[in-house]
Amino acid sequence: MKQFSSVLFSGFLLCYLFSITLSFNAAAQRENNHWHFGENHHIDFNAVPPVYAANSSMLSNEACATVSDAQGNLLFYTMGSRIWDRNGNEMPNATGLLGNGPLGLGGLPGGSSLDGVQVLPHPGNPDQYYVFSGAANETGTDILYYHLVDMSLNNGLGDVVSTEKNVVLLPGVASEYTTTAYGSCTTVWFIAITKTNTYHAYKIDQNGLDMTPVISTQPFPALPGLFYTKITADGIAYTNTGIGLLRSVFDVNTGMFSNYELMNDISPQIFELSPDNQKLYGSGVNQFTQWDLSLYPNIPAIAASAVNLAPVATGLVIYYSFRLGPDGKIYVIRLQTINTLAMTAHADVINQPNAAGAAAAYSPLVFNLQQNPNGGGGTSFGARFVALRLDTVARKLLLDTIICKQVPLSLSSPYQNARYYWSDGSQGQSISVDRSGTYYVYTYAADCKLYVDSFSVAYDTLSVNLGNDTVLCAGAVHLLDATQPGATAYLWQDGSVHPQMRADKTGKYFVTVSNGACHASDTLNIEVKVPAVDILQADTFICEQDQLILKARSNFESEYSWSTGGTGNTITIDQPGVYVVTAQNKCGTQTDSVQVEQVNCACVPTFPNAFTPNGDGKNDVFLPLLQSSCIPKSYELLIYNRYGQIVFSTNQNGVGWDGTYLNGRTAEIGVYYVVLKITNAFGNVDTRIHKSQFTLLR
Repeated sequence: MKQFSSVLFSGFLLCYLFSITLSFNAAAQRENNHWHFGENHHIDFNAVPPVYAANSSMLSNEACATVSDAQGNLLFYTMGSRIWDRNGNEMPNATGLLGNGPLGLGGLPGGSSLDGVQVLPHPGNPDQYYVFSGAANETGTDILYYHLVDMSLNNGLGDVVSTEKNVVLLPGVASEYTTTAYGSCTTVWFIAITKTNTYHAYKIDQNGLDMTPVISTQPFPALPGLFYTKITADGIAYTNTGIGLLRSVFDVNTGMFSNYELMNDISPQIFELSPDNQKLYGSGVNQFTQWDLSLYPNIPAIAASAVNLAPVATGLVIYYSFRLGPDGKIYVIRLQTINTLAMTAHADVINQPNAAGAAAAYSPLVFNLQQNPNGGGGTSFGARFVALRLDTVARKLLLDTIICKQVPLSLSSPYQNARYYWSDGSQGQSISVDRSGTYYVYTYAADCKLYVDSFSVAYDTLSVNLGNDTVLCAGAVHLLDATQPGATAYLWQDGSVHPQMRADKTGKYFVTVSNGACHASDTLNIEVKVPAVDILQADTFICEQDQLILKARSNFESEYSWSTGGTGNTITIDQPGVYVVTAQNKCGTQTDSVQVEQVNCACVPTFPNAFTPNGDGKNDVFLPLLQSSCIPKSYELLIYNRYGQIVFSTNQNGVGWDGTYLNGRTAEIGVYYVVLKITNAFGNVDTRIHKSQFTLLR
């Protein structure tokens, strides 16, 4: 990990450039400082820490959106079919709006389009905003509308423009999932996802909304429709398909999607990305999972990186909505059942979402979203508002740099996703040079500023190499030698000035070697570990006639031997007993053991993945299947809907669910969750809990 430092002739200009960039970015970061969502929920991020209050007029079960100005002042919020001004009053012309909502089953607040509401700015009119409103799947209409809000109307409180209200954007094929993406400094894109596996990208520029979409069709026709999508600022799109995460590239210049790639074994329905886009957070029942996207393109490694961050909880827990906050933290809506008719709703937070595993710091109970006896209460924080990146006055800032390094040398503009014009006519982000001289680049960056950087290059033979990163056994010493002919000074990370250093502790070791104006640096990571070997399985059991693969892992490269006489890091066993593994490595030998018991597994259930209670006499009842030899001592079957409500329960083995609830009401089509508790009457009596999910079809 070599690093070559430089002498800056105009270092104060570099600081000035950095401060200008910070000021520009800071001025455009408060459009999402208010979140109005669910039933009367409101989070204000203008305060530190953010403040929750149940003072909103919002009434939506799922989709919604909120818009503030660049200073964080609330402008309006909407569920698609209703729009409220900053005082919580519905806009005068916001009546009869179509799309998401307004009422659901039983007269309760509707808005059950999962992600069908978005708001985007009009680049040609700073007072106007496009409100996109997609109908929920439950309505069966599959129509996407838009309404235009003008904040100059109604004495500055805003109103819907009468001539652009309930305009059909996409008829008959829209899904309840939409997304938005950045464009250029004067362009944004609205993207609708259809039930025919296509993306419809609508360009919005200074002329307004272009009603003719750019259509992209992903190449996996067997997929059951596209779902929830996130697009990063650099154009990487992630879409859940129900059977895997679809990765693609969105071109902000053309509106086309390309480079489709199905990431198998990674399938969160709802998810969010960390601020650095290197961590993916998604949900399941009683599961809140983090995946490491930095491992791309190794998709199996990404799938294997899954870590469950869910806190220990009782009952059914559903992590339903995630959103990255203006404070760089990810907020989570957690629904938890407290009995068959009620659940609690809380807003949790991931404090360090860029960190891996437990270091992400999942904190529950940040906000209590209040108990809702009707089982709803709002399960989405709402859509993120995409602000325009406005053109600014170009600034020419000169940055002269002397870099000391052997040829060839690559000079690179520090700004990504921009246009570049170098002094030699090149137009890439970097150029390769092989002689001394002055080089400069004009960079038209994504923040609409022009930067001019110049590089004065001089070559020197000075170099330093501390070797590769090293893992040491506890108690060992590694000698680091940075000796260079002609060097005039050495400086290590601890302040020592000798050519050599003895390293015996975990840490980052680095040295800078100087020869006049040139400096060469190198860094070495040393990890000191106590050697250990672990059998990955804890004490466990196997069924009669079954086999079990035991796998061992050492924190050093090792040779393995087992108490059975086997070698390698895995063995296959079919008998009970205590099994011992020994690892031999450069640090010596280490051992670990595991105890395996043998039990009768007749009472292991098989769950159907779907059933069709349509009265045709075929597959009309959902029932877990047990072997005929299984006679449980006790039996409890519970079935939950997607809101965490129990729709069926029984203590009788052999009694299944016919797809109705609450005195014969027909249950809606969708995914349901099953929990089966069985006390085994064979051998050692124990109680086991089995969980699964299935789909109700008609």
